Amino acid sequence: MTKIMGDPQTCTEIGCERGLVSRGYCDRHYRFHKRDGTLPPIQTHCSQDGCASRLSARGLCARHYTKAKILGLIESSSTCRVTNCDNPVASRYMCQNHYGVANCYTLTVIQLDWMLRTPCEICEEPLSRVFIDHDHSCCAGGKSCGGCIRGSLCHKCNVSIGLMNENPRRMAHAYLYLQQRSQQGA
Repeated sequence: MTKIMGDPQTCTEIGCERGLVSRGYCDRHYRFHKRDGTLPPIQTHCSQDGCASRLSARGLCARHYTKAKILGLIESSSTCRVTNCDNPVASRYMCQNHYGVANCYTLTVIQLDWMLRTPCEICEEPLSRVFIDHDHSCCAGGKSCGGCIRGSLCHKCNVSIGLMNENPRRMAHAYLYLQQRSQQGA
């Protein structure tokens, strides 16, 4: 008896509902068939009819596995390790969103989690979403080397720095301008 994708991973022996251990069997039936010499051969090719591609994961080739995952036929067994995130793991112990951020800025899950838990480094407001501040002149292209990261900011502070072209002199002039104008109005 064969199980269909999406069913619980149970023994393929008819009437047995124990969890899989190896080659489609629970521990008891695996040992029985191994002793008896009736174990099925190790699967090396995709189990989809008409597909001769090499096996990648869960009895499928990479193409069929990706398609089954997109269609929701394969469930992820764990959740993202970033604090307060219950999304399924996509890669490197993180959900798709957190993995994208971590990959873009060359961060580990621990580094990203810490940045999400610290307040904005300018206004000190708690972060609902992190914006990674980094030196844009350091790395060419869309990916950071990780060494040019300055800190984590809220959206408003990150946009403000960007609008000032990351120019400390311009920001200092803006600060002085605001100080002088607020004193004149008082």
